[in-house]
Amino acid sequence: MKHVCAAYFPKSPDESGQSIDGHIREGVNFIEKIFLDRGFDNYLVRLARFLKVEISNKESRNALYASYIFHDLGKISRNYQESKTSFGGHEIISAYWISLHGNQLGLGEMLYPVIFSIYLHHHDIRRNIFKDIMRVELCMECLKLILDIYKEKTSIELTDYKTELEGKIHSQLRNKFNRVVSIDREFKYFRLSYPLLQVVHGADNYSASRRGGGRSILSIEVQKVYKAFGFLRENFGITD
Repeated sequence: MKHVCAAYFPKSPDESGQSIDGHIREGVNFIEKIFLDRGFDNYLVRLARFLKVEISNKESRNALYASYIFHDLGKISRNYQESKTSFGGHEIISAYWISLHGNQLGLGEMLYPVIFSIYLHHHDIRRNIFKDIMRVELCMECLKLILDIYKEKTSIELTDYKTELEGKIHSQLRNKFNRVVSIDREFKYFRLSYPLLQVVHGADNYSASRRGGGRSILSIEVQKVYKAFGFLRENFGITD
């Protein structure tokens, strides 16, 4: 039987769960139809150039994919999967893992914008300051699924990566941020993370709405936009 890691545990009989690979694929489909098909990667290149950061179109596309495909990587920690309750702090694990392996993802100068977007994708609902995470064991099977999706979309294959993380993970991540900010006095990387964060939020909420059950107001509105674009394309041949 195929092993499955959950991206969402149902909280009531009216809700449905969602696997991590299902959650990723639904969101990637949204990104491709709503953002990439309309040239959002080109916009990101122009924005970076305005901020005096040079990136290629390929790096821009990789950044859009990486921000979403890896945003919930922390959820495949065995602690979360075995407790089956919540995923509080998973974005810290996701961002830290990318900070260790991002130089293999073909991101160029978009590495830290990707890390910031992943780290911040739950900043609006984070209520507590988490105790430092000391040890993480990631599910190898589900990590491979995530990496396979990234390879499928970017043709980039990671062959050397960690499945166990140790030490004060949040503190180590903040130290990395402090070093970047000390060099990036104009906050270029933070500013480039904002459009990525918009993409992640849109795709995340759309994917969540597809699992059925209870839905947030944002997920309902995102799905309305998605359907509206589909209607325009089908009936009027509109592509932008």
